[in-house]
Amino acid sequence: IVQAQSKTGTTVGTFLLIEPSARIAGMGNAGVSVGSGIDAVYYNPAAIGSLGKAQLGLSHAEWFAGIDYNHVIASFPIGGAGTLVGSVTQLGSGDIDVRTVGQPLGTGERFDVSDLAIGVGWGRQITDRFTIGAQVSWLQERIWNSTMSTAVIHLGTLYRLSDDGVE
Repeated sequence: IVQAQSKTGTTVGTFLLIEPSARIAGMGNAGVSVGSGIDAVYYNPAAIGSLGKAQLGLSHAEWFAGIDYNHVIASFPIGGAGTLVGSVTQLGSGDIDVRTVGQPLGTGERFDVSDLAIGVGWGRQITDRFTIGAQVSWLQERIWNSTMSTAVIHLGTLYRLSDDGVE
């Protein structure tokens, strides 16, 4: 007998694979190809260093079955020291009926699933073509009475080959 395992449920932060930018989602989720702008920070924290002015990015999506997705990111330049970024990403399921084999129409109990990521980052332009950045995020995933949380560190660099990109 051959048995397969999908390992579903053994990963953390899969909600972070959801693209918050409609523009980048329209490009087939090729966000790593975007080297500047507040949308690029989601893929590489070094993009923070290229943000020369305060910016705000908002994303909200309501999906079927009461699932909602929200993403907020804001940048704050701090002069020659670089730029700071703060972000919040949230995914919620809405209420879900508890169903069992014995009670397939529901037990009368309800639960919900909630995912949250809160991050702060810093980036700085080192030369006219090279930027560095770092972001620390706190992730929390909750399903019914179980909660898991962890910290994540993202480090990144960007090197622009020419002023117009690759030539």
